Amino acid sequence: MSLFSGCRYYAPSIGFEKFRGEWFTTPLQDGKVQVRYRYTLFSKSIVFYPLHWLFTKLVWRNYMHHALENIRKLAVNKAPYLHE
Repeated sequence: MSLFSGCRYYAPSIGFEKFRGEWFTTPLQDGKVQVRYRYTLFSKSIVFYPLHWLFTKLVWRNYMHHALENIRKLAVNKAPYLHE
């Protein structure tokens, strides 16, 4: 299993103290690659915590599924993919 350290991101936004995400890849048979991701959104606000929880479950999870699908399409089309 490998972790692309370049795919970690930290970005405070919409009242969150910090976003932290990690992508893990595992080479499989026939040239396939399993991709797992884990994300943690940190909120220090007791008042906004319920909204942050809802955002994480409804919006962020959906966003990450779309991001993964876009990366899959790039891989299928053998498009060059660069990251820093």
